Amino acid sequence: MTETPSSASPASPAAKGFTLIEMLITVAVLAIILTSVVPSMRAFVARRHLDGASAQLQADLHFLRSSSVALNQALRISVHSGSAGSCYLVHSGDADQCACTFVAGAEPVGNCEPGAELLRSQAWAGNAVAVRANVASMRVDPRHGTFSPTGSIEIQAGDGPVLRHVVNILGRLRLCAPGTAITGVAAC
Repeated sequence: MTETPSSASPASPAAKGFTLIEMLITVAVLAIILTSVVPSMRAFVARRHLDGASAQLQADLHFLRSSSVALNQALRISVHSGSAGSCYLVHSGDADQCACTFVAGAEPVGNCEPGAELLRSQAWAGNAVAVRANVASMRVDPRHGTFSPTGSIEIQAGDGPVLRHVVNILGRLRLCAPGTAITGVAAC
């Protein structure tokens, strides 16, 4: 038996590699995914900033009340805000003895005059986190641990939602969200 040569050519080995078309399709799919993820990621980061600032304020309000009673000294929290940033200060002395210094391009700094002592401060430059209050300062009576005047302090991260901390006369905090609903927070 004789073999006849076949006219079919031997199979070429499979091409290996990544074609330009495949790369462009991959880039297009990634671009579509990123355009849907980036806005929600920004909202997620802003919410984490808001939660962190809120937790710090709550801790500082508890610190203020307990320190005032422990030291048997009237202490207060003062809130300052401006176009360059905002801050709150936990201090002794009168409300006008401590303030934040706002310098463009730098973090706000808390300063107190002689006779007053700065115990804690939190400051944010620009509008990354904004702190506002309906009273300039709240004083804690060391004998009873009561706040006077009572008030509310609002924290907002960028242009996002607002968390309001309502402080009653006994220093208890109630957290609520005015306007926009926030998951896990009661509406005001």
